[in-house]
Amino acid sequence: MAALGRALRALRAGALRAGARGRSAGAAGAVALPRVPLGADPHEEEPMAVAQRKNPDYHGFSAEPDADVLNMRAVFFAGVSVAIVLGTVFLHYLPD
Repeated sequence: MAALGRALRALRAGALRAGARGRSAGAAGAVALPRVPLGADPHEEEPMAVAQRKNPDYHGFSAEPDADVLNMRAVFFAGVSVAIVLGTVFLHYLPD
């Protein structure tokens, strides 16, 4: 317990020596963040962004709007059906 108290006192003393703003040299909130992820080419767009510009209702299944909507509906129907069936089976086999 004494070691914890010494560590907390050392941290407080270090914070008082560093000042209220810590070790920052600039104004508060003056951090410059890159506009693109590191390693990404700024002139290269993501394929999903291009597809969304062509088709605002893009769901990520196909570049063609009709096939995209059809696949989205099929996946939704299958997901809900599986959830209903597995949920019912789970509830049926719960112990009494």
